Amino acid sequence: MPTLIDVAAAAGVSRSTVSNVFIHPELVRPEVRERVEAVAQAIGFDGPDARGRLLRAGKFNAVGVVMADAAGIAEFIKVGANFVTISALGLLRLGAEDFRQRVQGAL
Repeated sequence: MPTLIDVAAAAGVSRSTVSNVFIHPELVRPEVRERVEAVAQAIGFDGPDARGRLLRAGKFNAVGVVMADAAGIAEFIKVGANFVTISALGLLRLGAEDFRQRVQGAL
């Protein structure tokens, strides 16, 4: 899977320029923007990953839910999956023991 760095190297520009082409195209000269877009298309790069940008900035779009029992879990997961699809967040479901291990590992 091609990365922003791959596009920058192939187009002969900086990573910031490639990022700007996708996020703030008005900041990039038209001839440079066209070259970067052509390279990105040729190597199959669709644009910067929103989750990667958030991680790099130290931000996390996450919602945590702890359920005491399994009653209603199927409906919750269905609603959660729809929310995840709409918002481009990831969905992680942990059982009680997995949750306990992760919490203990974080302490």
